[in-house]
Amino acid sequence: MATPADTSPLITVEKLTVNKTQGMLTVESAQEGLESFNARCQEKPMPFQEFVNVLLILSGFGATDITASFLPNQSGAQKVSWTLTVASA
Repeated sequence: MATPADTSPLITVEKLTVNKTQGMLTVESAQEGLESFNARCQEKPMPFQEFVNVLLILSGFGATDITASFLPNQSGAQKVSWTLTVASA
């Protein structure tokens, strides 16, 4: 049985964009692929660890600069939007 410390917190991803790529992946194709992802994530919260896995997958396909805006899902908390930028060489 999972305890709160063992479970990844839920977040709502407002938007995930790929700003730069390398290799065969282009920014345009990455953005096309993210359109449905962004639409689904705005409707339903996801575990933060699952979100990290998506970032790792994008990086594996050649994304070198990724920006994400997301909201932590905490009951009773003020709405705070976080922005995370991931860059790799």
